[in-house]
Amino acid sequence: MRIWDISPGYLNRASLLGEHRELHGLASIHINQKKGYSRHPETMRWKHYLPALAMRHELLVAEMQLRGYQHHSPLPIEAGTEKWPDYLDAPALQIKKLREKYIAKESGRIPLPHTLQELWEHHRFSVMARDTGKYRLYERKSPNFEFDEFLNEINETIRREPRQSDVENTIEKMWQCLKPNSNIELSTKNKFQKLQQIAKEEENKKLLHTTALTELSLWLHESHQDMQNRYSA
Repeated sequence: MRIWDISPGYLNRASLLGEHRELHGLASIHINQKKGYSRHPETMRWKHYLPALAMRHELLVAEMQLRGYQHHSPLPIEAGTEKWPDYLDAPALQIKKLREKYIAKESGRIPLPHTLQELWEHHRFSVMARDTGKYRLYERKSPNFEFDEFLNEINETIRREPRQSDVENTIEKMWQCLKPNSNIELSTKNKFQKLQQIAKEEENKKLLHTTALTELSLWLHESHQDMQNRYSA
């Protein structure tokens, strides 16, 4: 039984669908007070963090949907980001384990990072949506961290719920990574869906290799401008 703490974008098909299946099994142990696997370290780790477990489920589902997989099994737990459990394995060790696991096998949507720069490029938009100061800092100069420290720093940052205005600004920044497109008027949600579609069609690695291409979909609420546009239509 394994619930990863790194982006689902790093998981290949087997790992992604496998984690989704095991997460449902783990949640069922807690919800239905089952005894089987109740003392497993992964089960015990999430015992007091079910909202965070539900958030992990939503992240998996967002990744599955981007890859075209069907999902018909919602989790009967309200998702939340306030409290997360400690790691069983540090995120950097999880990256290492996946690298060993995927030798001569398919990789995930996002290639496993080897350098600080690759790690930053994968997470830059997710960080931007939550901490613009940190985003501007690391855009200007390489972070003064070891790989494992930087991944921990990023993980803690992107687990926070972003403000809606910052999500909208980040999506506009991501839109600029596309080839020149007509200035079509779209709601933020529809623009993000169009962004996902075009990124896949054009195989735009600047977007396809980012965690934000799926996780920001969890935070797309109707903006004030979107409501104005809808009522004025």
